[in-house]
Amino acid sequence: MNKSRTNKAKINVKTLRTRQRVPLIAHKEMSLPELRQERNVSQEYLAASMNKKQPNLSKMERSSDMYVSTLCKFIQAMGGNLEIVAHFPDGEVRINQFENLKL
Repeated sequence: MNKSRTNKAKINVKTLRTRQRVPLIAHKEMSLPELRQERNVSQEYLAASMNKKQPNLSKMERSSDMYVSTLCKFIQAMGGNLEIVAHFPDGEVRINQFENLKL
């Protein structure tokens, strides 16, 4: 990561933390771009946080197929944690094998 991106990312961390205090409605459904906008996070900030270029992040946001680790990094860069839950007629199961991803 170049120095200007690093400085920009450091500057935006305080702003991001402040913005993240806006509560989301539980179980709200939205796309990744909608989630990012709801969290008031710019593509530029998110790209810098993930060591990606903004056009690559934009393409990733619109993708309907990606690695679990990539999605996890995306969510973590916005201050969240990714949980994967399988829903069955007789209940839900939280999948835990991705908890120890080395990101």
